Order: sequence, then structure tokens, then C-alpha cells
Amino acid sequence: MKTIKIYLILLLLLFSFKYAVSFNPIDENLYYKPEKIADFKIIKDRTGTYNDPGSFYLSFSVQDKKNNNIFYYSKTNFSIFIGDKKIKNFLLQSTFNNYKIYIPRLPYQNKNGEYDLKIKIFSTNKFNLIFYKKKLINYKKPKPEKINLILIIDTSASMYRNDKSNFRQRAIRNIINFTKVNKNIFKIAIIKFSSTAKTLCTLTSVHNTSLLNKAVSRINANGETNIGDAIDKALKELKKAGPDEKNITILL
Repeated sequence: MKTIKIYLILLLLLFSFKYAVSFNPIDENLYYKPEKIADFKIIKDRTGTYNDPGSFYLSFSVQDKKNNNIFYYSKTNFSIFIGDKKIKNFLLQSTFNNYKIYIPRLPYQNKNGEYDLKIKIFSTNKFNLIFYKKKLINYKKPKPEKINLILIIDTSASMYRNDKSNFRQRAIRNIINFTKVNKNIFKIAIIKFSSTAKTLCTLTSVHNTSLLNKAVSRINANGETNIGDAIDKALKELKKAGPDEKNITILL
């Protein structure tokens, strides 16, 4: 009799559990088949260039064929691609209505242009969904850099011994010629130093080659080595640069 009572209790518990599961709306949701992505919206687009990509923030809902929202997916159910690049790091926020995905760093690309967004959803019940947005992500064309070169040249007496062929002059002329290839170089300043420093050419457009070459021809070798004075003059040149200009100082 005792054994029969135990069996009855176990059967009752099993039936109650089965009944509870079958009518649990969350568990019923597990059997929904994902049919579409709806309510797609871009929350924030901070797309940059191919080599400085930026970030992207979007939201959408996943629905079955009856337009019921499927809300139980986690990050492991999603794969996101920009072009052919898979997003490795993204943040997922989910509610009963939608999913929000934040991509803090878009993938690097080979060039600027428009790229497809692809979202793959791997459902727990083996029904997979692939969603495309064609040419949604636009990598902007970068603004050309404006680079200023401040060239500091050692013209102390030791250079007469160390640089008899005056390779320093040749090096500067090579840099001036290089500006014909590298269009980002904007201005050049030339400073020489020995016992004191002297600015041979203040920041000047690279197109003013006659003035730059005239400054180069005044590079010689005499006196002591006052590098501190040269750096001080270079700092004064840097203050003349515009706010959107990048400055590079080279010591020869």
C-alpha cells in the first residue's frame, strides 16, 4: 500500500511538471520558427574610414510567421558580418520587443565604399534565419592629411669631418622631391644649428621650391653644437601650424 502511494505521488508530480511546462509561455516560445527580422532601425551610425572604421548601433525584432516576437535568443545565436568580415566583438541587449546590437569597432576593410550587413540567427530548434541589408555600411573617404616637416640640420664643425660630401643637403633635397609623390606633405621649415641656431626657412609651402632650395644651399659646417637652441626654434615653428595640421620634426 505504501509503495502504491509513493508511485501515485511520483505520477502526480510528473503530470504537474509536464502540465506546467506545456503551458509556460516562455517554453512555448521555444517552438516558434523565426521567419523574419522586422522593425529594423539604425540607432547610431559613426562609420569612419576603412582604416579608422568607427562604430554602429542598430535594433530589430525577430518574428515568426504569425508576427509574434521571439525574444529568448542570446549572443551565441547571432553572427554578424560587414561585407565578408565577421564581427568578433559586439554587445547585445534584448527585451520582449526587440534586440539592440552595438558594434564598438567596425572591421577594417581594404578600401572605402559601401558594404553589406548580414545577420545570421541560429535558432535553438534548428530553424536558421539570414537577414541582408545591401550596401548599408558606408565607409567614408578620409580627409587628406596636412603634414608639416620641420627639418633640424647639424651644421657644427664636426660635420665637416663626419659629412664631407654634405649628404645632409642631398637628404633634404630628396625630401623636397618626395613631396611631388606624397601629396600629404604641406609645408617645410629648415633650421640649422652650430654655436647658435638659425631658421633658414620658416614653414613654407612645398610648392615654393626655389626658396627651399636656396635655404638648403646655405647648409655648411662650422662652430659648436647647440642643439637646445635648434629645438627651441623648432617649437616656435610648430606654433605657426594650423589646428588641422600634423607636425613632424626630423633631426639630421
